[in-house]
Amino acid sequence: MINLTGAHGACRTTQLKPRGDNFSNFRMETKGMVATMSSNSFPPPGPPSLLIRAPLLVAAGWFSLGVFGEAGLPHTPPWLWGCGLAGLWLYWAVYRRRITFQPMAGLRLAALCIVLGGAWGASLERYRRELPDRVRVRLRTLAPETPLLITGYLADWPEPAVGRVTFDLEVMTLLPGESDQNRSLSNHSASWTANQAAAEPVSGRVRLTLPLTRPEHLLEWERLAFEPGELLGATVTLNRQGRYRNPGSHAVGDYLDWRGYDAQGSVITVTRRPGVRAGHGAWLRKLRRYAIHQVQRDFDARTSGLLAGVVFGSDRFLDATWAAAFRQSGTFHLLVISGSHFALVAGLVTWLLSRMTRHRWLASLGVLLAVWSYAILVGLEPPVWRAAVAVSVWQVTRLAYREPDWLNVFGACACVLLVVQPSNLFAPSFQLTFGAVLALVGVAAPLYARLRAIGAWRPTRITPYPPHAPWVVRRFAEALFWQESEFQKQMRREPVTYRLDKSPWARRLERVGRGAWNLQTGVRWVFGLLLASACIQVLLLPINLSYFNRITPGGGVATLAAELLLTVVLLATLGYFLVLGLFPLAVAPFKWLVASSVQWVVWVAEVGSQWGSWRIPHWEGWGVGIYVGFAFGCFLVVRSLHHWRPLAAPPVRPQVRPMVAGILLCIAFGWLSVSPPRAWRAPLPGWLRVTFLDVGQGDCILLEFPTGETLLVDSGGRVDYGPPRPDAFREDVVDLGERVVARCLWARGIARLDAIVATHPDADHVGSFGVLADSISIGQAWHGVARPEDTVFRRFIQGLERHGIPRQVVHAGREARLGDVKLTFLWPPAGAPPTGTNDDSLVLRVDYGGRSLLLTGDIEAASERQLVTRGAQLACDVVKAPHHGSRSSSSADFIAATQASHIVFSAPRQSPFGHPHVEVVNRYASVLPRAGQWHTGRDGAVTFETDGQVLRVYSHVPENP
Repeated sequence: MINLTGAHGACRTTQLKPRGDNFSNFRMETKGMVATMSSNSFPPPGPPSLLIRAPLLVAAGWFSLGVFGEAGLPHTPPWLWGCGLAGLWLYWAVYRRRITFQPMAGLRLAALCIVLGGAWGASLERYRRELPDRVRVRLRTLAPETPLLITGYLADWPEPAVGRVTFDLEVMTLLPGESDQNRSLSNHSASWTANQAAAEPVSGRVRLTLPLTRPEHLLEWERLAFEPGELLGATVTLNRQGRYRNPGSHAVGDYLDWRGYDAQGSVITVTRRPGVRAGHGAWLRKLRRYAIHQVQRDFDARTSGLLAGVVFGSDRFLDATWAAAFRQSGTFHLLVISGSHFALVAGLVTWLLSRMTRHRWLASLGVLLAVWSYAILVGLEPPVWRAAVAVSVWQVTRLAYREPDWLNVFGACACVLLVVQPSNLFAPSFQLTFGAVLALVGVAAPLYARLRAIGAWRPTRITPYPPHAPWVVRRFAEALFWQESEFQKQMRREPVTYRLDKSPWARRLERVGRGAWNLQTGVRWVFGLLLASACIQVLLLPINLSYFNRITPGGGVATLAAELLLTVVLLATLGYFLVLGLFPLAVAPFKWLVASSVQWVVWVAEVGSQWGSWRIPHWEGWGVGIYVGFAFGCFLVVRSLHHWRPLAAPPVRPQVRPMVAGILLCIAFGWLSVSPPRAWRAPLPGWLRVTFLDVGQGDCILLEFPTGETLLVDSGGRVDYGPPRPDAFREDVVDLGERVVARCLWARGIARLDAIVATHPDADHVGSFGVLADSISIGQAWHGVARPEDTVFRRFIQGLERHGIPRQVVHAGREARLGDVKLTFLWPPAGAPPTGTNDDSLVLRVDYGGRSLLLTGDIEAASERQLVTRGAQLACDVVKAPHHGSRSSSSADFIAATQASHIVFSAPRQSPFGHPHVEVVNRYASVLPRAGQWHTGRDGAVTFETDGQVLRVYSHVPENP
């Protein structure tokens, strides 16, 4: 009921009541005036369909469907897709000229044409990549890590990094060669030049890394001073598979394809060759190098590293501690160039040009010039290119004298990017970027607008009926958006006054404060931030789990706050360089402002990391269907919200069933996504599964028992040979514990390890346990004797104590049983003092039924002889070669005593120590001629499964190159 009071003295108090039960007509009576408002006379406009509002977004969806379908179907020649597209287009062109032409049928044919166009584009891209002269194709005919002699043009200025330099090479010729690690950086022999005459021409771009760990190499690189367009000759090793191949590992080849590279590799030697081709955009990239060098000189290592990332797009100088805080808070993507940077550049240039000229064409050209210059300056990486395209589409659309719809601009950018490179659809950065924009523009903004319309409703000619919404939703919206003061001001100006029944909290919140700066405005802003964050987190849940295994509840809010502060960082850095070039003596205040703003950004990341960062296993294979079910539930909810018209004329038919079905699907599949049942990916009932992970130079063995318990023997790890820096700077390098071991555990659905075993305190065996404990819950730890002053052992113990993990010291004779599986430690002897050598390593025997495995750690020949002499139970089915197959271990008597059917060498393809040594491999083949030899660097993760009788073995790489 609405009470009306006449503004003039002759008017009387009346009531406005609905006529009939359907609330379709209102009748208002005052003295000398009768007015009737009918829903039939003034129907409120409904939201236009998505096809009308954003046709380019719909076209991008159809095109994406074609790209996705082509990837899932058997490889089809491009000409076949092209013929199908041409035939369908001709049929559509003829059909649309008929008298019986139906627009909807024509629209369906057009959609099918776009789908076939997406499949044709994806097939063409695949065909171009598989040409016989491409580098990636030639690599398949060569053994992994084969030294290659290549020549090619330097694509752009080399990119500096900590202890290395990276550069892109447009390869012209390629030939297998020989490696000589001892020669100088640019010492190419005459035989190298002679062999290049027989090299075959190839095409493709490769990303090369040149280590500069030796001072003489650094000086020689600075003396060479390569420039873009120069013809270089180099001895390199190339690969496309990545260094670590385990269940759950990311596909390195796909990542290289998204970035436009045929392969990546390391440089052994490099020199300048005769022949020069002009480079493009070289002066901007050179300016970038100068700017990075300048901030490194004027700021400390941590601050300059962050500035190099957020301003110039170089993530090769980030500090590990700061980077960890950004990862845990879900804001790590801000440390590289993103769309917000280009939005700021475009906004700043637009504001400046609007003060200088009123010519829209000139202003738009200035914005495009500034955006693309900045894109070339920071490097045309895929995220940078996408952001520049988005700004360009927006500017071009505004030049058409219309205010574009954000969803349509979003679709136009997607169409451009997918047509140019269809494989962008499968790039994580593409999915995250467009998923976040879709969540904001397609979900958060419309929902916020509808709540605002509900809360701010008052009877008008267009919206005469109260909102159709649940009581709780209506009261909540009124508390946020109803402004009682503005309503009273309007009533004082109107001839007829009335009262509206609104939430009393609206008046209470508005009274706290002054004017527009009141508590209601603050709560409204907070709600908008939380709504945007929640929409992004929910819609990107499957993507975040698949790529990062992380859920950050406060990530959205932290991102928005950090982006505001990054705006200050960018503006302060711009002012710093302007003043540095014009008035160098006045640069001190700007240096202080830059350093302070960086500290505030880091503070936001550190606070956001304390809000929680949950690590969750992800789904692979058929389990991806769970993510699809969750996405379908989100689609139903979004579709129902899109058709929700709270101010429509009655009768209203709300989309209740799709909304309820979508919510139920989101709850069910969302729960399975964040709490995946371990039993679905555990070994078969009654089976023991042992996996030797590929962790490069190191050991890591996962045991999954028939009872459901899990045990991890060693964790792998990198050996840091460099001394610590005095400024405490540590380069941000993703640890093996998170990058490799945790990814494998999550792929198996393991979020908790019941126990871990540290065989001995070597960095390549226990170095990653500390980081792994940050991601995986650990029940207890077993380790052998070690010297307390050992640095690696001390770090290992500190990591256990930090997470409250109990530990036990074990030795020979200790046993444990997990169901029918028996664990027996064979070495070192009880009471033996620690020697600080590999002979302190634990030796663990695993028995299940009639099958057994022997895990030997890094014991050497002396320990092997004592085990054989003491009559230890060494006979087994599977033995891990001691010390990665080093010649200091694997004596003939020890090998004969094992009588193993399978030998596992845990070593990389290119071990810095030459593991496994050739004589050791030959010794195993001689003593155990029928035993199968497995090499984690060659075969990837090697898995053994047994039920106590049958023994099955398979590798992660099914076919050895």
